[in-house]
Amino acid sequence: MYPFIKKPALKQTLACLSLLTLLAVNSATGATVKAVTGQLSLMATLEGKPAFRSVLWKLTPRFSTNDVSPIRIRKHAATLDLAPGSYQVSVSMGSKTHTYQVIIKESSKQTLIVDLD
Repeated sequence: MYPFIKKPALKQTLACLSLLTLLAVNSATGATVKAVTGQLSLMATLEGKPAFRSVLWKLTPRFSTNDVSPIRIRKHAATLDLAPGSYQVSVSMGSKTHTYQVIIKESSKQTLIVDLD
């Protein structure tokens, strides 16, 4: 088959390749589990245009079983990968605050645009 490899070495090489293939198949079938996420894009606007000002977004999971700190973002726009679930989203600029409930589903993309006029 391979004239430059002697028979005992060929058997060891094939055995090694078989073992590596088996390990690769096992690791691909469940050794590593990734969390499925959804994506939420946030945009604060003024007069229908991006509000390039200091805006505070605060995202809090609504039904979390453990004590989770809210996610805070100080930008007028952001895109986040979030675990599926229900979130309370608040956006504040100056004395104005708006609060929304958002449900993130597996592999979904959602956009929340808030006019702060």
